[in-house]
Amino acid sequence: MVFPDMHPQAKTHLLFVPKKHFLDLNDAPNEVILKLKDKVLELSKEMSSYRIIVNGAGAQEIKHLHFHLLGEVV
Repeated sequence: MVFPDMHPQAKTHLLFVPKKHFLDLNDAPNEVILKLKDKVLELSKEMSSYRIIVNGAGAQEIKHLHFHLLGEVV
């Protein structure tokens, strides 16, 4: 699933979340991580600059694997 972050830190701030629960990168199988990565990179091509963030363990506010894509759409 992809949706806008409720507390955006950039003009465009999207969250990429697998439907099945995985705590973090260490918990998720490679297929899930690669699917998320491919979708993030697909949408990042529409941005002039971007940042991809994946928090884990104690750095996560939400205890569910998710990628942040922050940037500005061209």
